[in-house]
Amino acid sequence: MFEAIMQYLVMAEAVVIAIIAGLFGLSQHRQKKANERKEKRQKENDARVEKRAEIRRQESLLSIRLMSANMGLAIATALAVQKNEVNGLMQRALDEASAAQEAYQEFLKSIAVDQMATD
Repeated sequence: MFEAIMQYLVMAEAVVIAIIAGLFGLSQHRQKKANERKEKRQKENDARVEKRAEIRRQESLLSIRLMSANMGLAIATALAVQKNEVNGLMQRALDEASAAQEAYQEFLKSIAVDQMATD
């Protein structure tokens, strides 16, 4: 009788160990899936951050171009007023300012299109 009880206890112990191992395996699986989802979200976030950084870089370059064109136009205007004549410098400055403004407008349009496409 004692041996039978011991056998039942050993079998019960084996069942408990199997249940614990199964629960541990399930927990590990869930943790792995959670980590995979977290990594995926992090990669998506990194991609968004990188895209925003590239947009800021482009905007900064265009802003510099606009400021340079504005300065060129201001200098050409000052020289034209000082000399009381309009020369080729004024036309080049106007062309550059117009081109810079057009490039900036195209940039803004592309940003707007990207925003509409992602929303």
